[in-house]
Amino acid sequence: MQYIFLIIWLILVGFIAVKPKQVWEITQGWKAHREPPKIYFFLMRLFAVVFFIFGFIALILGFK
Repeated sequence: MQYIFLIIWLILVGFIAVKPKQVWEITQGWKAHREPPKIYFFLMRLFAVVFFIFGFIALILGFK
């Protein structure tokens, strides 16, 4: 079960790392009046990459 969670986790944060602007449009864009600054998308991508690395390491190590 934990492997399924980690695989879904990797897919989601991988998508966020590749397309942070589209994720923002889906999750927050509908209630915003203007687009956030570029640093927001940079930080969103950075944190997604960090969480992807943590998830990948957990998957490799068997989440022990």
